[in-house]
Amino acid sequence: MRSLVEAERDPSDARKDGAPVRESAVFRCAARVEEAPVEDAPMEEAPSAPEGARPAARESMVVRAARAEDEAEPSPALEFDSLTIEREVGAQPRNDAFVDRVHALTLRIAGVPIPFEETQTRLARANLGHYIFIERGGLRDLIGYSLNEIFRIDLCASTVRVNYFCSAFLLPETRNLFSLYSVLGAMRVSGREEIVLMRTQNPLVMTSFFRLCRRHGYRAFSAASTNIPPVAREVLVARFGHDDFVHRRVYPGRVSPVEMARTTTTCRLMSLIDPDAGDSCVFCGVLRETRAGGPYRREVRLRRGVAA
Repeated sequence: MRSLVEAERDPSDARKDGAPVRESAVFRCAARVEEAPVEDAPMEEAPSAPEGARPAARESMVVRAARAEDEAEPSPALEFDSLTIEREVGAQPRNDAFVDRVHALTLRIAGVPIPFEETQTRLARANLGHYIFIERGGLRDLIGYSLNEIFRIDLCASTVRVNYFCSAFLLPETRNLFSLYSVLGAMRVSGREEIVLMRTQNPLVMTSFFRLCRRHGYRAFSAASTNIPPVAREVLVARFGHDDFVHRRVYPGRVSPVEMARTTTTCRLMSLIDPDAGDSCVFCGVLRETRAGGPYRREVRLRRGVAA
């Protein structure tokens, strides 16, 4: 079995039939964690109308979304003694008890009848996983998880590494928990992939993916993009069999909680799909080109003292 350092260098090479490599990050928290503001993209605001002017007959989708969220009831605070994120590199746990636990959580969050075989398949294909547990009153509960497929494909006479964000489920009450989703997203990027790929029907996840691409030096492309490069379409063909950025009826329905789009781009993307029918949008992040190395060489950038 590979050491943790070797497996971390290249999860796509980790043995599928070997024992998984486990790394844990434990956060000790107070017994009760109060809600913090959701970290998200800036909200667009409508310009102020001159005094005495008639109000506009229509509001933008973004402003309506903001008002709806302000009026919504806040999620209850989550109580726990400690929180642990376990990182599995290589083959994911496949024992029946663990798969049952992951599937039960998926059904609880999605609210639609996702087949048990679907959960089994996703766990079998993934070679990078993060599982979030909380402990309270001596009991240990699974409250979220994410799965990634890291693989290589041959494009333009060069081999590129692709990191496909294939699954992520978190209990709704964890959304405001010290930006837990952002922490999880950062842990899912190894820093050595030329392409990041995702499919979702959740506008907040879309916004998070755009932010992740900006932070890690990728150009994000979607159905709302123009001048999509051939490499992005070729990656979609390699993974999904076609290069469409909108996928119809790929899920049994809406598999994520109802969220309001907050930006013009996500409003436009959500208008292209019907989540209740199982539609979804695909996003592809391509590493920015460098003068010396072309599109598949990472440009070394120092951000806050760390090479991105």
